[in-house]
Amino acid sequence: MNIFTVLSQGNGRLDEENHSAIIGYFLKPYETHGLSDAFLKKFLTLVGEGCEDRERFENVCDKNVDIDINFEVPYKIGDKTRKIDIQIQVFSKEDEESENRVPIELHRIGIENKINMKSIDNSQFLEEFLGLKEDIGNNDTKITMVFITPEKNPKIESEFSALTEEILGKHKACWLEWYSKSNNKYALVPLLMGLLQDEADVKINPLTEYLRHTLKAFIYHVKEEFTPDLTMKKPKNLGDVIDDVEVKINVGTYWIVRFEHGTVKVFDMNTAEEQVAKPILREINKEKELKINLFRENGNEINTRELGKQIILKLNECKKTLELNKINNEG
Repeated sequence: MNIFTVLSQGNGRLDEENHSAIIGYFLKPYETHGLSDAFLKKFLTLVGEGCEDRERFENVCDKNVDIDINFEVPYKIGDKTRKIDIQIQVFSKEDEESENRVPIELHRIGIENKINMKSIDNSQFLEEFLGLKEDIGNNDTKITMVFITPEKNPKIESEFSALTEEILGKHKACWLEWYSKSNNKYALVPLLMGLLQDEADVKINPLTEYLRHTLKAFIYHVKEEFTPDLTMKKPKNLGDVIDDVEVKINVGTYWIVRFEHGTVKVFDMNTAEEQVAKPILREINKEKELKINLFRENGNEINTRELGKQIILKLNECKKTLELNKINNEG
């Protein structure tokens, strides 16, 4: 049993805040996971490489610094409030010989985590940086912004690219993926797998059996859940599906599914959430000009099962016709 798969079922599925909390938990050196700073070191090394500054965090995990990690940290941008999903602050430790010495903030790292298209906001990453920069003021603190998404996708590139090098100035930004089928090393799954390999190679202290199982379960969950195309998410383990079709209309992209017992369900392929079927089926019938009669001869309205069945049939027939025409034209 995979607890992350279980928790991702139905309306209680794991959301961005949950995934941020899991990563933040592993990042904290002082938490009860037993990793100490092993994951933090790996993460910051990866971020430094992603920023093309390999030595950026060279001294972060030594005895002369303190680490503070917080979630959903708010910053004010004019009349707007932006919240950074995970914030890592690195301070120089106070000199024990000087009671009045205030720790110097060496680094502030803002992590914006995305797991689906629903939360894409072209100005968010930029505004988070601006809020963070204003909060730091004229201090010498180095700012690093980290953008984490499923596999890189042109649909979300605009949010990352809004924070230009000109705006960043002396500060840095990098884009990491949760999981990369193209084997991009700037991803979290190989980072987590690296912890398991480091234990096997006796490079870190032994992991508890519970932690080892949890890491494996979370890695499997991420690989299954975060598909390359953020707009094409389908719920899993639905049962006896006998017919289905994908369709895009003005208000969204949907997956229509018919089950062996006749029930028809409609899922939003952006979120994998089940929708109220009938209004969307009607809209599909209208927008795609399928000309399905919504009423029987006696004047009664057809039910969702009948409408869904006919829509699936018509859309699949249209797709087959288009495919045949394409083959004939190419021939």
